[in-house]
Amino acid sequence: MCVRWSGKPHNTSRGCGGPGDHQLDDASVCTSDAFVLEVTMLRTIALVVSATISLPALADGVSAEQCRRETRSIKCSVTNNEDKAVGSLTYVVVVGEDGRSIPWARSGGSFSVAGGIEPGEAVDLDFPLPELPDRAAGRDLVFSVSAVPKETATGDWRLHVPRSDRSGPPLTAGEKEAILVDLRRQWNVGSLSTEAMKVSITVQFDMQMNGSPVNSSIRMTAHSGGSGAAAMQAFEAARRAVIRAGADGFPLPAEKYGWWQQLEVVFAPDMMRIK
Repeated sequence: MCVRWSGKPHNTSRGCGGPGDHQLDDASVCTSDAFVLEVTMLRTIALVVSATISLPALADGVSAEQCRRETRSIKCSVTNNEDKAVGSLTYVVVVGEDGRSIPWARSGGSFSVAGGIEPGEAVDLDFPLPELPDRAAGRDLVFSVSAVPKETATGDWRLHVPRSDRSGPPLTAGEKEAILVDLRRQWNVGSLSTEAMKVSITVQFDMQMNGSPVNSSIRMTAHSGGSGAAAMQAFEAARRAVIRAGADGFPLPAEKYGWWQQLEVVFAPDMMRIK
C-alpha cells in the first residue's frame, strides 16, 4: 500500500516514486518528506508530523487515523473495529524527545464518548496534552497517545512506562496519606482470627495510569508475627481493601506516575504505611 500525506490526502493508486517519496519495508508503505504514515499487520498506526508526533494504535479492535496536533490536544479519527460498542476510553499522553530517557511530561485519565462508538463507526476525539515546562519550548518533541476501552483498562492493561522513569519530585506525605485514608476505610479485619490480626504483611501491586490497581498483580511480599495461614488470612483482607479502595481510582497526580506505578503498602496491627 502507498499512502502520501501533504496537508490533504493524495491519490494513492498511482504507486510510489513521486518527488520526496521513500519506499519502506515489504513495499507496504510509501512516505513523503513532510509526513510519514506507518501501518503494521496489527493495525498499529503511527503518524509522524514535521514536529514528530508519534501516535500508536489506541487498542486492539480500535484504530486511529488522520491524527493531528491542535492547540491543546491531539485529535484523532477513532474507529471501533470490534463487534460491540465502546462507551469510554482510558488514555495516556506522554511528551518525550528523541535521545532523552525521561519524558518532559505526561497526563492521563478516562473519559466517556458521547453517544459511544458503535461497531464500524468512526468519530473524532481529542486527547488532552499535559502542561510542558519552559525548558521544553522550541524542542523537537514527540507526543504519544495510548488508550484502551475503559472496561479493558480495569483488567490487566498496563502502560509501558519504564520502572526507572521517575521524573519530578516523589509523592508527598499528603499524597501518600490520601491513599492510606481510602485503604483504611475498606480494611475490614472483623472476620480475622486473633492470630491473623497480629500479623504484619507487606502488599505490592501495580497501578494503571487512571489511578486504579491492576487487581491480578496484588501480591504479598513479606509477613511477620504469625503463621503462614494467619498471614494469608490477613493478606486476603488487605487484597479486598486494595480492590475496593481503588475501584474508582486513587487521587494521584498523573505527572508523578513514575513514582506510583508500583505501590508497596505495609498492613500492620498498629499502623498502615506506604514504603
